[in-house]
Amino acid sequence: MVHTISWYRTWIDVLDFNTYGETAILDASNRVITIRCKVLRLEVRVSKFGFQRFQVLSLPERAIEDAISQLSTQLGFRTRVKELKLMYSDINKIIEIASEGAIQMELEDY
Repeated sequence: MVHTISWYRTWIDVLDFNTYGETAILDASNRVITIRCKVLRLEVRVSKFGFQRFQVLSLPERAIEDAISQLSTQLGFRTRVKELKLMYSDINKIIEIASEGAIQMELEDY
């Protein structure tokens, strides 16, 4: 997924996926706790959707995993994940869900 986004060269590019950051989650008793996790950092290359050029957006690995898990109920998607053959539309949806609708990658299948 990271290589596909970098290769496609859309309005946003992958900065890295080996940085650790903090994210907030709810524990079992509904208290907000902060945890450290890997984050996918995306850098805005062209100002769009209210994001400014060179702005860095971070998506926690947990949010990406949750998005993949949510989409895995679709048989075709599950097969593509197992075979590591994600389509652009799959990556668009993963990032959209992981960012709670804030990031639209606009990758297109040909």
